[in-house]
Amino acid sequence: MYASLLKDSRVLFLLSANFFSGIGAGVTSVGVVWLILNESNGEQILGVTTLVITLVMFLINPYIGVIVDRFSRKKLYIFNQLLCFCIILPIGLYGLYSSNFHIWQLIVMVFSGSLYWTLHFPTLLAFVQEIFNKEEYNSLSGLLEVESQAATVGVGGMSGIILGHIDYAYVFLFDAFTYLLALVLVLLVPYTKTFEKPNDKEVTFVNDIVEGFKFIKGKALLAIFLLSSLVPFLFIMVSNYLKPIFVNNTLNSSVNVFGFSSMIYAIGAVLAGLFIPSLVDRFGVKRSLIVIMSSFALAIMVMVSVHTVFVFLAIQIFLGTGNAGTRVIRRTVMLHLVDNSMIGRINAFFNTTGLLLRAILIGTFTSAISVIGASTAYLLMGAFVILGIAGVIYTRKILDYNIEEVKPNVMSK
Repeated sequence: MYASLLKDSRVLFLLSANFFSGIGAGVTSVGVVWLILNESNGEQILGVTTLVITLVMFLINPYIGVIVDRFSRKKLYIFNQLLCFCIILPIGLYGLYSSNFHIWQLIVMVFSGSLYWTLHFPTLLAFVQEIFNKEEYNSLSGLLEVESQAATVGVGGMSGIILGHIDYAYVFLFDAFTYLLALVLVLLVPYTKTFEKPNDKEVTFVNDIVEGFKFIKGKALLAIFLLSSLVPFLFIMVSNYLKPIFVNNTLNSSVNVFGFSSMIYAIGAVLAGLFIPSLVDRFGVKRSLIVIMSSFALAIMVMVSVHTVFVFLAIQIFLGTGNAGTRVIRRTVMLHLVDNSMIGRINAFFNTTGLLLRAILIGTFTSAISVIGASTAYLLMGAFVILGIAGVIYTRKILDYNIEEVKPNVMSK
């Protein structure tokens, strides 16, 4: 299934760049979160930091969508790597010199990581859609998921082995140079900009919200599907705040369990990337997606019911498979049904909506976490996933790919 794609130099360079930058960013993310949690009032600091960053990403997401639609996707990819390199390198060097980090430096690294992924995913989606053919979208989605989660496996393994044993300054310096390596690899990807720029009207937050509402008005079923299938990813994003608290307070475990949980989660996601395209070909996209999301919801309920390290780690397989499997199908739907000149803004609209929901949830949990605990918060998120499953069932007919492609002239109606 992937053999022909892996002979394409563009695929190899792009996958390698994603892999190395993902390894560095992931290990740093785990390390920074743990350092913050070990500060005085660490839970509250992490919660407020996550909430503020989410709100900032919510405000800038529409602009990112417009930027992705206006400029060279390759140059944007390179800029993203260079920006993070310039942020992480000085902080790592400072830690090497002083043997400690200020809390503001840790917060800056959390922010830079969030900004990196906020720009990375829509740029990558538009880049892939622009330079590859439609016939390759399904396999490419699976292959990108395999690569992404293989990097996360490496992150989890490295986090479990080195964090707490090696000076964090060296970890952050390693991260900085993975961004630099990714930059060099992307430079090697052959690329000619082919998409048309959107109309040169004023770029404002309001204009982008209007674009999103025009899309919803004309493509309600697709809009509901994209929002509903975003729920597992939203769960994982909120879990980035809840998981370290769950491990630390509910399971009374160490950073090693936290790191290994990311590795095991990623193994499940790699399996999804390898087998979901074949599963869809055999059983159909509708049945496959509903089963994947239902398994995801069931895994959450088991995790909050049985508080042991073994069960927690085992459940990560199902969470990884569920989120990655849903994302592969969701990404393929967008590649098929959204025109390349609009995909940045359409993707940004749904990301913005997801960020708003994430901000509300994290804000609620931050203020209540000391009372309800991480386990109850996870249970509430499980109920939210069930609502997402209902939305996917309601809109399942769009998975036949038989609706009109979303193009600029459609958006202007």
